[in-house]
Amino acid sequence: MNTIKSLLLIALLAAFNAAQACTNFLITKGASVDGSTMISYCADSHIRYGELYFTPAADWPVGSMRVCYDRGTNAPRGSVPQPPHTYQVVGYINEFQVALGETTFGGREELIDPTGIVDYGSLMFIALERSKSAREAIKVMADLVEEYGYGSDGESFSISDQVEFLGGTKEGYKIVSTKISPETITVAARNEVLEQMNEIAFDRIITLDELDETTVFQIKVQKPSEDAVLSNDTVTVTVEVERDQD
Repeated sequence: MNTIKSLLLIALLAAFNAAQACTNFLITKGASVDGSTMISYCADSHIRYGELYFTPAADWPVGSMRVCYDRGTNAPRGSVPQPPHTYQVVGYINEFQVALGETTFGGREELIDPTGIVDYGSLMFIALERSKSAREAIKVMADLVEEYGYGSDGESFSISDQVEFLGGTKEGYKIVSTKISPETITVAARNEVLEQMNEIAFDRIITLDELDETTVFQIKVQKPSEDAVLSNDTVTVTVEVERDQD
């Protein structure tokens, strides 16, 4: 009987630990009807049901500081300097449609820095307050961790943003949707090439020049090195345009 109780306790503890990970659904442009990118984020925590956070955009005088509160205990961990301006955030998406989610994978406990000022929650909120794109959010998060330390265990972050174009449509028209195909490009190259590659480059930037109809753009993918192999060397971008009825 004692053995059965012990096994049951171990099973319950294992189930509890497994439940610590939050849930993200990532929807790419190719999977959504209108070409939207979406992230659904559930904190999987009974104490957070119904919570919707709101941070208004604000201008900050020189010397302003932002307190970083522990996501689990709400205790202050320390402060970091505020930039001149921060953006409006509702939940985990900001005014520029940068969205964030996370899921915990834990990792080695000895790697957790108890002196780190920024925990995973502060990292997410601050990134949204300071970023106009997913790329900017990644840089904000990396810079904060490097300078002020990271005080949480292992987290996997999901980040999305909107498609940006140069130019615009003809007056009286609007962009309905954008679709990119393929969604993913695989790069096979030498380790030193992959380690230095920060992004996949294209041969040109899409410029919308008074569009008044749906247009398909073909963009060539640039190899990071001559001997690299790409799963696709061309990306197709479809910009659906219709007359604005408003």
